[in-house]
Amino acid sequence: MNATAAQSLDWQHIDTVLLDLDGTLLDLSFDNHVWREVVPAAYAAARSLSADEARESLKSRLQSCIGTLNWYCVEYWSRELELDVAALHRSHAGRIGWLPGAREALVGLKALGKRLVLLTNAHPETLKIKDEWMGVKGYFDAVYSSHDFGWPKEDARHPLCLCDVPSGYAAPRPRPRGFSRRALGRRALVGR
Repeated sequence: MNATAAQSLDWQHIDTVLLDLDGTLLDLSFDNHVWREVVPAAYAAARSLSADEARESLKSRLQSCIGTLNWYCVEYWSRELELDVAALHRSHAGRIGWLPGAREALVGLKALGKRLVLLTNAHPETLKIKDEWMGVKGYFDAVYSSHDFGWPKEDARHPLCLCDVPSGYAAPRPRPRGFSRRALGRRALVGR
């Protein structure tokens, strides 16, 4: 959401703001660096491949997981690639950074008395690393990873999915303890 769109909202009637993490608050350059450079280099080194051979080998494996929880799951990729993917993230964590104005926006929303909820597809271990470096969780009243629910946000089975769901569709949804739509408040603004 851009600044103009945010200014046009009736903030008096919004009590809870749901926000994504990567690409909304944090710069994606860290994640892009890890997945485009670090993981392929480690994979190449472990298998005596060239960087290009490693990227080509990884390409179809990565693409097959787009839109699934495995796409975001460092445990899955650690098993699949036989690499410690969380350690690779941690070793480059100094590259994690806020997007311009993100922290100020969070502080401003808190000053307006808004309840802030982080709802991210990031794996809990990746979220932990980002929190250790940036103090992300401290800005929020509640933090949820899609791994807590068992579905990525783009999946219609996710409890807060904004996708079009066929009428009558129902699926069992594991929910983290204490989570409910009611607990989020009467109205919610979802960013991204």
